[in-house]
Amino acid sequence: MMRSQPTSPVQPWGPTPAAPTFPILESKLTPAPTRPGLVSRVRLLGWLEASAATPVVAMSAPAGYGKTILAAEWAKRDLRPVVWLSIDRHDNDPAVLLTYLAVGLDRVEPIDPAVFDALASRGASITHMVLPPLATALSSKALPVVVVLDDVHLLQDQEGLDAVAVLVDHLPQGSQLAVISRGEPPLPMARWRAEGRLAELGPDELAMNPAEAGMLLAAARAELPDAEMAELIRRTEGWPAALYLAALSIKAQHLRNGTGVGFGGRERFLVDYLQSVLLAGLSPTEVQFLTRTAVLDRLSGPLCDAVLGTTGSAEMLEVLERSNLLVVPLDRQRKWYRYHPLFRELLCGELERHEPELVGELTLRAARWCQHHGLVEDAIGYAMDAGDADLAAREVEQAAIGVYRSGRLATLQRWFD
Repeated sequence: MMRSQPTSPVQPWGPTPAAPTFPILESKLTPAPTRPGLVSRVRLLGWLEASAATPVVAMSAPAGYGKTILAAEWAKRDLRPVVWLSIDRHDNDPAVLLTYLAVGLDRVEPIDPAVFDALASRGASITHMVLPPLATALSSKALPVVVVLDDVHLLQDQEGLDAVAVLVDHLPQGSQLAVISRGEPPLPMARWRAEGRLAELGPDELAMNPAEAGMLLAAARAELPDAEMAELIRRTEGWPAALYLAALSIKAQHLRNGTGVGFGGRERFLVDYLQSVLLAGLSPTEVQFLTRTAVLDRLSGPLCDAVLGTTGSAEMLEVLERSNLLVVPLDRQRKWYRYHPLFRELLCGELERHEPELVGELTLRAARWCQHHGLVEDAIGYAMDAGDADLAAREVEQAAIGVYRSGRLATLQRWFD
């Protein structure tokens, strides 16, 4: 289907008898442009095509996983009309949110002007006056349609979120809603999941596999030998933004040997990206939690409480995981977590720059907590990191026989060394 191109960034809407009461920003209704050198995510596009009968598709991952570009490529390939809306903070007014959705749907196939009349009415009830005609207009579409909501994590108004959930219940056969978010969207995901109405792509699925990573570096003219490529993928865990920044680093330094091994969370390109995109949007309390707990190989609520001398760490970890802030659960019960390796390196660097005097004390608290809770090997590692030879020696003495009998001679040798 041919889609008209906007002639200016802002256009008042005219074709319907009743128009929105504010100018429509064309950029919000236009899919993200694809850039030269884009690595087509063929396997993910195939997955999306195979999920065409599922009413809701959710793409949820941190910044830099290529969610928006993937959705834009999908929108170009899919034969169904696509209504695209890039969410911003102004859409937390449900009248604004629903106006944009109404405009997008109207451009695909004219809808009842009563929808725009209701939206233009001052003080009109969203639930009783706006949603019913808009839901009817959606459900009566002759052709299936795909509605893409990008950056849904910015949508916080509950009335607007409830309206989106209602519209899902009125999707005509063959239509879909695609939600793109940095964390799990605040929508009835659990219900849709239980009803079999939800298909999901998370960080594991969006991470680049070796073939895709190779194509990305090749497009950036930064090929690596196979061994170094494998090491780079291991360190980045397939995170597309980190791989791209690694390519920039390779090009900038004109390196060929050891680049993959040396690329870490303190490399300039990645530090700048993570600081500007991930940390800048967090509260000082969240940043402090992240940097001070970065001394830990793995995290739990009680361990973080002990290290920080506070309470509420379990809840903080849950919030950070839901926000997809590169916090990875290690069990189904969500008791233990870890940070993405590169993210942890960045956080450790932040701690050493701003609070270097705390590094040893925080690590020692971790060692004492692990000692008290019978996590002997963890206690040894943290005690060694903290430089407490006496504590490390006592724990090694306790664990040595068991480790020797288990055949882990290299571990024992490392402790003795």
